[in-house]
Amino acid sequence: MNRIIIISLFSFILLLSGCSFGTSTESSLNDVLSKVYEDEEGYRTAQEQLSELEKNEQTSFKEMMELTQEQKEELSAKVSEMETSLEERLKLISAEEESINQAEETFKEIDGVIEQAEEEDVKGILQDMKAEMTERFSMHEEFIKQYEQLSELQRSLYAMLADNQTEMPALQNKVKEVNVQNDAVQKVIAQFNEHTKIFNDLKNEVYEKFNGEKNE
Repeated sequence: MNRIIIISLFSFILLLSGCSFGTSTESSLNDVLSKVYEDEEGYRTAQEQLSELEKNEQTSFKEMMELTQEQKEELSAKVSEMETSLEERLKLISAEEESINQAEETFKEIDGVIEQAEEEDVKGILQDMKAEMTERFSMHEEFIKQYEQLSELQRSLYAMLADNQTEMPALQNKVKEVNVQNDAVQKVIAQFNEHTKIFNDLKNEVYEKFNGEKNE
C-alpha cells in the first residue's frame, strides 16, 4: 500500500515589503495573490500533517502485516491505531477543502485585475493565469473526491485485517483495490501540481513585464 505523496504547492514568492509598485495593475495583482496565499495557509498546514500521518500509518501497516493471527491483541491495537489515523486524515482533508474553497472565492477578484490591465500582453497573461488557477482548483476538488474514495477502501481493508475470519485471497484483492485507487489519487495530484507550476511560470512572466515597464 503506497503512501500518498504530499501535494506540492509552489510559493507565490511575493516581494511585498519595501517595494513601490510600478503600476496599479501590479499592486492589485499583489493584493489578490497575497490574500489567496493567506487563504491557503490551512491547506498547507493540513498537507504537512497529512504527510506525517500517512508515514506513520504506512509504518503501522507494515508492522501489522508481520504479526500472526495468534498475536490478536497486538493486531487489534494496530488496526485501532490505523483507524484513528484515518479519521484524523479525513478531518484534515475537510479543513484543507475549506481552505482551498476560500482561496477559490478570493481568486475571483482576478477579474477586476484583468479589467484594469491596459496592456494587451499583460491582460493576456492574466487571463491565462486565471484559466490555470481555475483548473488547479478543479483538480483539487477531484483530489478530495478520489482521496475520500481511497479512505473508504482503506477503512474496509482495516476492518478485514481486524477480522480473524478474513481469508488471504480476499485480503489481497482489497489491497489491490486500495493500490488502484491510490494510483488514481496520484494522477490527480500530478495534474494539480502541473497547473500550479504553469500558473507560477505565468506569474513570473507577468512580473517580468511589470519590471520591464518600470525600466523603460
